[in-house]
Amino acid sequence: MDGCTKKKACNRATMQRCNGATGELRSVTAFFLKRKIKNALLESAAPPCDCIFLKENEKCAFGKRSSPGKFITLIINTFAMEKKEAYRHILPHYQQPGQAYFVTFCLWNAVAHNALSDYTHKLHELRLQIEYRKRHHLFDAMLTALDDDYHHTRRQYIHAYDQLMAQNTDRTIDLNRRDISEIIIEGLTFWADTLLENQAWCIMPNHVHWVFTTKEKDKDGKPVYLSDIMESVKKNTARKINKIIGRQGHLWQKESFDTTIRDHQHLYRTMEYTLNNPVAAKFVKDRNEWPGSWGSCGL
Repeated sequence: MDGCTKKKACNRATMQRCNGATGELRSVTAFFLKRKIKNALLESAAPPCDCIFLKENEKCAFGKRSSPGKFITLIINTFAMEKKEAYRHILPHYQQPGQAYFVTFCLWNAVAHNALSDYTHKLHELRLQIEYRKRHHLFDAMLTALDDDYHHTRRQYIHAYDQLMAQNTDRTIDLNRRDISEIIIEGLTFWADTLLENQAWCIMPNHVHWVFTTKEKDKDGKPVYLSDIMESVKKNTARKINKIIGRQGHLWQKESFDTTIRDHQHLYRTMEYTLNNPVAAKFVKDRNEWPGSWGSCGL
């Protein structure tokens, strides 16, 4: 038996084991990672997967139809469906249920792509060094210095980010326009008391600052993740805003800037920073004059 025949036989045997273990059909809830699935099937004696069998010419979730006279078997490795507590686009992101966050998201044209690449690269390198030392239990003065440098660089990044947004005078879309800001506020409050608790927000002409704490679990007992909340808020507000201004396409930049809040002092400083943003940008002299902001606890 040649190598190709052995692989096919291994695949068939593994699929039969999965079929017996599954017991029932399940709908596909993740995209099909063909190469990873194939490797998992070949390397694992009992891979953690679900098998979905489609009858002849039946359409699956991916929009493909089965070949005449055959069944299609879609094998989804469950690790592909798990949420990551740390992920990366341009910036590193860290999410954990029950965590407080300071999030900034902006219009697609507010800050040029890779405008702050020096900061993002440095933050990435510092984070790798910090994680390496923690992983090897090197809790020493070097780790403390790296951690201080990381937070100092993040503060510099935030300041530079805000400066670039303030310098952008393109008002093709003004987020603080009343009908637009009402849509944004609706989005910021939609998941209040179910997935999150709001602390403060400020809607600026081309970006939004938002301070909130996620719940640990939703009503079904599932963990609440920052990425799901941001995807929901940005998607729905973009659709509604695009509709009232008569445009199509992306409204928000894909990536948001998020900071995990460490303690009560950090939370207070972040809320103050958020609410004072219109004053810092010299739009108003008194922050209470800005219509697109709100803060809890009398702030």
